[in-house]
Amino acid sequence: MSEWASVRLGDLLHVKHGYAFPGEDFSEVISGRPIIVTIGNFDYEGGFRFESSKLKECTGHVPSDYVLAPGDVLVVMTCQTQGGEILGVPGRIPADGRTYLHNQRLGKLIVTKPEALDLGFAYWLMLAPPTKQHLFATASGSKILHTAPSRIEDLLFPLPPIAEQRAIAGVLGALDDKIESNRRAMRDLGDLFMLECESIVAGSDAFDTKRMAELADLSLGGTPSRANPAFWDNGEIPWINSGCLHERPVLTPADCITQLGLERSATKMIPAGATVVAITGATLGVVSRLGSPFAINQSVVAIAAADQALNTYLHYWMRSNIGTLVSSATGAAQQHVNKSNFEELDVEVPTDAALAAIGERRGLLDHEVLLAKENRTLTALRDALLPELLSGRFRVRDVEGGLEGVA
Repeated sequence: MSEWASVRLGDLLHVKHGYAFPGEDFSEVISGRPIIVTIGNFDYEGGFRFESSKLKECTGHVPSDYVLAPGDVLVVMTCQTQGGEILGVPGRIPADGRTYLHNQRLGKLIVTKPEALDLGFAYWLMLAPPTKQHLFATASGSKILHTAPSRIEDLLFPLPPIAEQRAIAGVLGALDDKIESNRRAMRDLGDLFMLECESIVAGSDAFDTKRMAELADLSLGGTPSRANPAFWDNGEIPWINSGCLHERPVLTPADCITQLGLERSATKMIPAGATVVAITGATLGVVSRLGSPFAINQSVVAIAAADQALNTYLHYWMRSNIGTLVSSATGAAQQHVNKSNFEELDVEVPTDAALAAIGERRGLLDHEVLLAKENRTLTALRDALLPELLSGRFRVRDVEGGLEGVA
């Protein structure tokens, strides 16, 4: 076990409240003005996801005390789920040339004793299980949980020597950098796939218009009854809902069901490579692709063609034309589309030569899957090392050899 002394976080750093920017100063029109950081910009596993979340710029007065610098660490102080999953999750401001602003409900970590605490180590400390447990246990509220600077500062934790802190931050940071590098490569592959398909389609000299129902198998899923434990307990079949579609390609299930749950419910098993579309609520219109086989729920429609070239084209077509489908959504409280809306879509299919050329671009999507699977392995390794290194049960010298070639 560690011989590190237990210290109070507030003796080494201060957590600063953000500024309550007026609602009328928020703009979703992106024109290069300062960005007001919001809770929605955080990745639940740590870090920011500015590239895939809604940005809000400030159109009004910007208090200089709340302008953030690259490397500043913010933590979430409000969580809208009862489990408090995002309380204390940190994000580090990027050096990307943009100006970011410190918003309310976010705390800024300001190290007051840099000779004793490394800010990079503090970032990882906020993600450690004991920190999450402390913040949840001390949070106020029932449906919406709140923490406060004083509660964060009251955290007790074992403090390694400063050199060990920096080494820990370096090891975990190297894994995180590799994960982010893979994410950027995946986004580039997705963009390249769409651009190349668009070019091929633009160069095609003929099209044959067919209904989607003629081209592919369309499946609407379902949810096994939660009242029957035999459908869920010790299940091994991965099952997804529409929220899972924010991941592209989809590799992470929302839950797992049993074979009995699959057989005695409306859910269906969908093959890897199928296109999946969210058909209701806040995720309406999100399009993704399955990186492995999954069972799906009733908020997801799957599109799978037997011919791989056609299957690849339909993925491109669906991503390009999702606006047409969403425009047909109905419902007042919650907008939705139906499986029949997909079946009736008129799809312009290019010539066989163009279709074959698009089929050859499937490799770009398959490479996305390989990178996503590598990220899943790296994330599991990082998450396993995190509590061991921060507790002192493992030392950096014990794990460095096994991490060669990660960065």
